[in-house]
Order: sequence, then C-alpha cells, then structure tokens
Amino acid sequence: MGLVPEVDTPFNKIVTDLGITSSNHNPLIQTMLTVSDDPVEIRQNEGTSKFDISVHISSNAITWEYMTDLFDKETIIRYNEIFMQVL
Repeated sequence: MGLVPEVDTPFNKIVTDLGITSSNHNPLIQTMLTVSDDPVEIRQNEGTSKFDISVHISSNAITWEYMTDLFDKETIIRYNEIFMQVL
C-alpha cells in the first residue's frame, strides 16, 4: 500500500498549500446535518452560515440554514420537499 508519508502535516498547512482563501465557513465540509430531541432555533439568511447548507432536525421541526449567495429560497423549498419524501 502506498501510504502518504506526510501524515503529520497540519490541517492549516494543507489548506494553505491548496490555495484555499480564508472565509467564514469550513473549507473541508460544505454540508451539515444535525439531529436533536430538543427544539432548535436557527437564524436563517443572515450571512452567518458556517456551511454552504445545514439541515437541523429536532423533535418538532426541520430547519434549513444556507448561504444566500449560493442558494435562493425556492431551491431550499424544493430541497425540503424532496427531503420530506425521502423521510
């Protein structure tokens, strides 16, 4: 097996070497799904999303948080309809 010899390379060095510029969201993960028994209150469309899109599922609600420069409201509504069919 050809194992990578640089296993001790810090994550920040990898990000820098790849030329990823600093931003307010995670450069590695663009989608987040969380499930909780407690109600979750998330502010949407505030430009504060750490991920491109996040889905938060609680016992009584499904909340979508998304980057408004990547997705419009109609797209998220369509994603929600598809997601509900899958569930």
